[in-house]
Amino acid sequence: NISNHIRLLSFNLFAMKTIIIALMTLLSSTHAAQNTCSAFVPKKLEADACLAIRGGAMGFDESLALKATTFAASAYGLQFALAPKWTIEQNFELAADSYHEFIGRFTGMTMLVLTYALNQMDVSSAFPISFVWNGLVMVIGPLYAEWFLGTRPVHRVAPVLVGGVLVAHLLATM
Repeated sequence: NISNHIRLLSFNLFAMKTIIIALMTLLSSTHAAQNTCSAFVPKKLEADACLAIRGGAMGFDESLALKATTFAASAYGLQFALAPKWTIEQNFELAADSYHEFIGRFTGMTMLVLTYALNQMDVSSAFPISFVWNGLVMVIGPLYAEWFLGTRPVHRVAPVLVGGVLVAHLLATM
């Protein structure tokens, strides 16, 4: 039915736009919060601090990459933990049964615990774990699903989002 396809397409575009806006808001607010210059006390030292590169390419550093991981993993973790049937059926062309719901809840809980653990560690220890984890997630998660499983169009958000998180990690290493 053409109206269902149009409705699904408009939802996919809305979902992708929402995720991109949320990620950009998170990244820009983090950058603004880390700005060390003071508008009220113009000193040479503070001006130099304002212009200093924080590390990484284009202002990306390891802590910003970890925030991107936190955003993406928490979003997916909450979906899988709280609504596994809905999450699975929205992303894949199958009807979820009790086994899918079980593994979905387990996956969601694991993602949330990992996200919490990464945020309790110092950045220099958490960054390599986050980088490797996101790389593995991309290969055995979104890419595998797109290549070998029956996915719905909304699933295409996953490789875009995880790809963005990987780009943040790559930029932080430059």
